[in-house]
Amino acid sequence: MDEDQSPFLTVFAEAFFCTVNSIPIEKHFFFFLFVNLITFVMMRNDKNYARMRQWRIPEFKFMIGVVFGGFLGVHIGSAEFRHKTQKTSFWRYVGLSFITWVT
Repeated sequence: MDEDQSPFLTVFAEAFFCTVNSIPIEKHFFFFLFVNLITFVMMRNDKNYARMRQWRIPEFKFMIGVVFGGFLGVHIGSAEFRHKTQKTSFWRYVGLSFITWVT
């Protein structure tokens, strides 16, 4: 991830988490399910693109999904498709997002 993208994600995440607290709990579940489904499909598609040596989905787009709560979809997709398992910087960010969502 480029250094100039980090501040944008930080500001965006803070603004997002401030507005999430005003949403009813029932909608949180469906939102969480939807975002994780999208990130799971993104992992599948990126793995297929990698196999066919085609254009790949940038990690920045995965990070946006993770900021919105798609860390579970990324984790399950990575295990299912054996994709992005060696990217330590990627997994640090996913872990940080998980901790932020849980607390």
